[in-house]
Amino acid sequence: MHSTQSVQAFSELTLLRIVWHLPEGVQQKLGQWYRPVSLARHVHLTSHLPLNDLLGHPNVRAFMCDGSLSSMYHALWHGVPMLTVALTVEQESNVVRALRLGVGRRLQRSHLEQGFGFMVEHTLGRLCASTAYRIRAAELSRRMQAANPTPAKSAAEAIEGALEAGTSTFLHSMEVFLPWWKVMMLDVLAAFLAIILGTVASIWAATMLISKAAAWAQGNGGREAQSPAEEMKKFR
Repeated sequence: MHSTQSVQAFSELTLLRIVWHLPEGVQQKLGQWYRPVSLARHVHLTSHLPLNDLLGHPNVRAFMCDGSLSSMYHALWHGVPMLTVALTVEQESNVVRALRLGVGRRLQRSHLEQGFGFMVEHTLGRLCASTAYRIRAAELSRRMQAANPTPAKSAAEAIEGALEAGTSTFLHSMEVFLPWWKVMMLDVLAAFLAIILGTVASIWAATMLISKAAAWAQGNGGREAQSPAEEMKKFR
């Protein structure tokens, strides 16, 4: 089982402090291997992990994850190299993209059953020892943060733009300039009412047409049922 091999692999990386996130329910199911007393002193097991705060710490050297988009975005934002193990098709494409960008290394799914502990120890050690991955991740982090300013910076730029332009009209919501009947969404309500009334009218017209056709059919059927003698009486 790769979980027990992970414990062994992490225990061998004595030069690193490892924070391992594992849900509490999973910890209870997996037994003694995942209890804190069974782990090395430099391995910290937790069921709650504030990922953004952890990756933002300056001492973080690497991040091991399954290649999910959210986790990789967090790592790239903070410029942390990644060691990934893709488990789904979507994660596989994310991992390939990370490899092409030069921000991490990967483990194959086949390593989960055989040699997982050795591969984690070997690959994670090389990832932390290399500066190329960290330099590339830091470069992409600067690009991401420049293209996505913080909310405080966005607000400051909006205020400065309004002061320079001499007006704040462009900051107003478009709802301010809409007529009252659009704000109340009366046009949408009218469209729905028209659809409903049209449907009801169509059903009523179809019902009346069917009832008239049925009455006409009954009238013709009654006349056809008359005997020949009764028909002759009409001409006398």
